[in-house]
Amino acid sequence: MKTVACVLKSGGWRNRNMRVEYTPAQVRWLRDMVARHLRVPHRFVCLTDVPVQGVDTLPLRDGLPGWWSKMELFRELDEAFYLDLDTVIVGDITPLVTHAHRFTVLRNLSHREGDRIGSGVMAWRGDYSHLYREFMASPQRNMAQCVTPQKWGDQGFIQSAQKDRDYFQDLFPGWIKSFKFDLNRGNPTRDCRVVCFHGMPKPWDSAKSWVPELKHGH
Repeated sequence: MKTVACVLKSGGWRNRNMRVEYTPAQVRWLRDMVARHLRVPHRFVCLTDVPVQGVDTLPLRDGLPGWWSKMELFRELDEAFYLDLDTVIVGDITPLVTHAHRFTVLRNLSHREGDRIGSGVMAWRGDYSHLYREFMASPQRNMAQCVTPQKWGDQGFIQSAQKDRDYFQDLFPGWIKSFKFDLNRGNPTRDCRVVCFHGMPKPWDSAKSWVPELKHGH
């Protein structure tokens, strides 16, 4: 059975000049979109440090800030299709999930030159726990080194530590789009299956009719 994973780290998180905070409501919102658009049996699981009613959870253990908690995915899961919580699914993702991935990431959605990656959608099959171990060998140093445009955040660490990788844009051209840069804040194209809302606005603040309503609650 395929595993679809997300991560919820409690508490706010400052990314440059914006403050981001997610809640269990966003986990269930994503779970419901996956259930609607994935046509094979699957397990939806969230790595988190808070209870999420109605969702299978695995515990975050390391107290890493914000998006750095994503590194714990590679300790827990030998096979997964991962989505950020600010992702909107607008079409059938079954081929994306069932593909025989090795290690697949996004080509960076806002800076597409060079080898920069995006980690908002990832998929892997096999033991990639070396990523977790290498990061946790010196987390403070690794976080401090990933603050430049060329090596930014968790995706900057992953791009330097996992050179052998595939890109969703090569495997499934046109299926995953940036809301800001591909769609120009407009509507999904016919071939689009996934829309990434990196940065601002977040999907639930976009006033787009094709974004499912976010229902608050614990």
